[in-house]
Amino acid sequence: MTFRTYATLHRLGLIKQESEDELKQAPCPATLCGKPVPKNLNELTMDQLTDLMSINADTELDTFRVILGIDPRQLAKQPAVDVVGTANFFQKELEKITDLFDQLKPHYSKEEREAGIEQLNHGIFGTIDWYARRMGISDHDEVLKVQWIKVWQCAKIDKENNEYDKRYREVVANQNK
Repeated sequence: MTFRTYATLHRLGLIKQESEDELKQAPCPATLCGKPVPKNLNELTMDQLTDLMSINADTELDTFRVILGIDPRQLAKQPAVDVVGTANFFQKELEKITDLFDQLKPHYSKEEREAGIEQLNHGIFGTIDWYARRMGISDHDEVLKVQWIKVWQCAKIDKENNEYDKRYREVVANQNK
């Protein structure tokens, strides 16, 4: 069954639950529309990650454009199992990326929360600006070309160093009491 046929039947509610369940387990093919599907999404750039953040349910097929450079209209004639398998793979990988960034969220002290630190949320631009300053990059557009995994690694290092510094200051403060 082509993806176009599947999408039409799905929209009309004519796909059996067993078929839906099978498609949820569909493997990701090695290629789609003649383009190799990566083994993971670690090589996505910050620009691609930013583009993916703007995709919603109405435009979710744009994920294929951002990641593989495939126009969503090209998917219509592909086997549904390949398109859905790839979409499932992308979703799992993007969830992993989101989880990794979520792990970097700092734990704030009572005093920091009272001062309003949780209201300081500069989103993706804040991350791009932080990385640019950290790496001495004056053009934020240059950061958009960097693989997200490198930005995440730097953020992880900074978080670990900050946590160590905080623990060290506490140890020294307790010794001086």
